Amino acid sequence: MATSSVRGKTDRMNEDLTKAILGQIREDELVAMCSDVVNIPSPTGEELEMGRYIRAALEAAGLTVTWQEVEPGRANVLGLWEGTGNGKSLMFNGHMDTSNTGREEFLTGIGYKPKAIIKNGFIYGLGIYNMKGALVCYTQAIKALKRAGMKLKVAAKVDKADAEYFETVIRPTMDNPLIEFVGEIGYPDKCEFLGNAAALIFPINWPEPFGLVMIEAMACGTPVIAYPFGSVPEVLDQGVTGFLVSDAEEAAGAVARIADINRAGCRRVFEERFSTRRMTHDYLAIYQRLIGEEPEPLTLSDGVSVG
Repeated sequence: MATSSVRGKTDRMNEDLTKAILGQIREDELVAMCSDVVNIPSPTGEELEMGRYIRAALEAAGLTVTWQEVEPGRANVLGLWEGTGNGKSLMFNGHMDTSNTGREEFLTGIGYKPKAIIKNGFIYGLGIYNMKGALVCYTQAIKALKRAGMKLKVAAKVDKADAEYFETVIRPTMDNPLIEFVGEIGYPDKCEFLGNAAALIFPINWPEPFGLVMIEAMACGTPVIAYPFGSVPEVLDQGVTGFLVSDAEEAAGAVARIADINRAGCRRVFEERFSTRRMTHDYLAIYQRLIGEEPEPLTLSDGVSVG
């Protein structure tokens, strides 16, 4: 029989796990996918296009997908995510067809048309409640589960001078199936590496003069979790392009909240503050000021005083 202390510890672990999983659900993805599936007509017997969409979604989520075309115009799509233990299996099951086409005269409300409408915080459309919405939730739940147990990929160059330290101190800490040492990467591999990451972890412990990798991540729409040393508080917009954290515990908490960051917003901030066009404009403005021998400092639009 489990003791109360063991049960309490298990309850806390389950609560933490639940929060971590829920923190990985991305509302924008869920709403977009709901709209997609409603906009794909799939009356009974005509589910092939819907099946192809679900197959692509499951493949993108990293599942092993089996396609079973049981009869013309109809198919089953099976996605498998294998675990590593001997626990019980969990099966999500649902149909892809709708009982009606949406063209029937007796279907008059916006909720019965094969066109998604978002209104007052609700999604309307044929099949959203039976059963397309559930299929979307299944898929998003799988993605949230996978993100909550996400891997840490370490991409770094190890110089000869640091090799001994790396092998004796750093590498032993990577003896974990969720940690992968990638090594040094360059372009174009870095674009894919950063773009596919949930976040960039930047735990520096020195006064970084800039931190190019932070804006490289932002250019890919990837938020940054970083320690607030050197230039970091100036480069990173707290809660917009990432999170400033003071230690590993706060960093872990930030990972659980990383879905709160809008990835399109990260890219937008990069374009506004760090693009070649912005840099060139600011340099020209400084040169113009210096040529005019104006003594006052030039204050740029983001509040950084120069000159």
